Amino acid sequence: MGAARPREWALHALTCSKGAGKRGVVHDWLSAIFQVMLENAGFLHVELEDVWWDAGAAYGDVDHRRPDITCEHPTTHAKYVFDLVVWWGASAGLDEWGGSKAAAARERWKVRRYRRAMWARHVEQMSPEAAVVWADSDAEPDGGDWTQVETTHVFVPLGFEARTGAFGPRTRTFLREVVEVADATSSADLYHWCAMVWGEHWEQRLGVKLAQGEASLVLGAVASARANAEGFSGRKASPEWSPTDCQPCASL
Repeated sequence: MGAARPREWALHALTCSKGAGKRGVVHDWLSAIFQVMLENAGFLHVELEDVWWDAGAAYGDVDHRRPDITCEHPTTHAKYVFDLVVWWGASAGLDEWGGSKAAAARERWKVRRYRRAMWARHVEQMSPEAAVVWADSDAEPDGGDWTQVETTHVFVPLGFEARTGAFGPRTRTFLREVVEVADATSSADLYHWCAMVWGEHWEQRLGVKLAQGEASLVLGAVASARANAEGFSGRKASPEWSPTDCQPCASL
């Protein structure tokens, strides 16, 4: 079997719908690292899934609509809102992209979706659930321009590419800002660190966790294929993948 087959097999494991739960775990890993980084840099009131957006929903409500992370800038005291997204590959329709282009596209999509949600919430007075549905649609408001909606906070989309390890341009811009904040606050944790090394440390932690997530998806597909002696097709589990026989992750 040539080298192309194992690669195709592994890439499918990253994007198959049966791996959605594992991809969600990777998303949460990256969010947790970002939270610790912000706290370490000196940002204030750093919270995961802040309830300010959808205060009426219980924490465990699967339909809640909350930003991934919120915090307060230690100098300007502006409220920052973060929404994290990982591009996994062909399932996003960007299978030929790379070098941060796909991450950049996902960041732009997040910005569009968020501005539309803010318009729906604060101008149209929709509920959190209705606002998100409208934000995902192509509907246009009867009057006004949703791209000009005013907010009292700074929205930052955090885009990552699983297959290349690239960070989106908005993510990189904000990481540089975090380094400046950390250098200015000079927290105790930075006493023996220069700002450049500190920034590289957190970039590496994010990159390593992303790579671990990719590995967990592929290894999970391998274990599933081995355990699934006869897949849904009725034939023996195989290290090959085809669009008509999802063997790598048949029982994920």
